[in-house]
Amino acid sequence: MYKNINTPVKDKMPDFFPGDRILISGALYTARDAIMPKIADAIINNEINTLPFDLEGAAIMHTAYSQAGFGPRSSNKEAIEGVMGELSKAGVKIHIAKGRMRWR
Repeated sequence: MYKNINTPVKDKMPDFFPGDRILISGALYTARDAIMPKIADAIINNEINTLPFDLEGAAIMHTAYSQAGFGPRSSNKEAIEGVMGELSKAGVKIHIAKGRMRWR
């Protein structure tokens, strides 16, 4: 059984537990670690309206690229961890990545 989530997320998020299967329907943005600080700067500088997408209720997959294609990126990089707060304030509800994060 899957927990269904539609993006943009407008309702309260369900509780998640290790091993849960999740089906996400709707827009899913991807972003490499190099772009995350630029998005955060736009938020901090009140230039969020200049972004070509809406972060309210958004799902973002942290990605990396290789010759094999692209896939999830480890989120425990400073470029990503350092901007999670700003992204959340701007409305991001879901982050998809691999690895453990250091919560501050």
